[in-house]
Amino acid sequence: MRRTGFVLAGLAILFSACSEELSAPDGGVKGEVMISLSSSGETNAVPALRADGTQSASVTDLPDINEFEVEIYNSRGIRLYRDSYANTAGKKIALNAGEYRLLAQHGDSTGIGFNSIWYAADELFSVRGQTEEEIAAVAKMSKVKVAIEYGTNLRLQYNQYHSRVRLDGSSRRYLKFEKDESRPGYFPAGNLGYEFYAMVDGEWKYFPAGPVECHPNDFITFHVELDLGSGSLEVVTVKVDGEMEEVVKEETIPAEAAPKDPPVITLYGFDENKAYTVLEAEDSAWVQAGIEARGGVQKCLLNVQSGYLAGLGVPQGTDIDLADPSLDAEIAGALRSVGIR
Repeated sequence: MRRTGFVLAGLAILFSACSEELSAPDGGVKGEVMISLSSSGETNAVPALRADGTQSASVTDLPDINEFEVEIYNSRGIRLYRDSYANTAGKKIALNAGEYRLLAQHGDSTGIGFNSIWYAADELFSVRGQTEEEIAAVAKMSKVKVAIEYGTNLRLQYNQYHSRVRLDGSSRRYLKFEKDESRPGYFPAGNLGYEFYAMVDGEWKYFPAGPVECHPNDFITFHVELDLGSGSLEVVTVKVDGEMEEVVKEETIPAEAAPKDPPVITLYGFDENKAYTVLEAEDSAWVQAGIEARGGVQKCLLNVQSGYLAGLGVPQGTDIDLADPSLDAEIAGALRSVGIR
């Protein structure tokens, strides 16, 4: 389903003469063209639902039709005419019989940004000798429009975060969307890669999703949400092309890679200095150290100096990684026998 944008009424202009001399493209028999130019804010997109259930608009304010630049090229790519539509309106321009290209544009065709919108109409047309041709051209948004939407869980989980959308893997060609940014961004057509950045344990972590191929006039929305059940960061890319809504990219970043709170260690039975003293021949109080790590534990190093543990075969004065699945079974068994699991 398309979203119909504002349409600026086109002006029908009879071109039969020009204030500048044109090079003859194909033959010497002249014809006349009538060009009707209009602009539309419609994109190949249906705005997707936001996390709060509302819809985001896909229509932007259109530039003044009179500010468009109009160019005419012959079949050899030579530009024959260039002027604003305001100055073009009312002119009569004659063209020799042949094949031509009409290019009407407004804005920034190559830049990346929140205001880098580019509208263009690019039409091929023919002129026959001693005839009058009508050429209709509609200038549409000819970049890729990008929106970012964060889910409720993600917004509640992190205080500092933002997104970057990168063009064709370039280290410089990207646009940063702050966490409260509601404006859409505009990119030239190409492969757009999404990256989520979050402040985790005092440093920035980033988590990329795969690139999505985008074409002129596409409107793409990246939905980013945190699955509290698995801890995974889900990036769902919804791109609507034409009249068919299609999810073209869906990625789940593994739970161990998603930004998490740092592990929390809780001590029971230790003194205020987090120390515990054992006296020979005296019964010791029960102690426990609990570790909660929602994102998993990559390493948990134990270094001991104990004659008793040495007698059980536990190495002394060296780091033992308790999280290592390949830990020697005899060492692991000895540690479990004294409550280290």
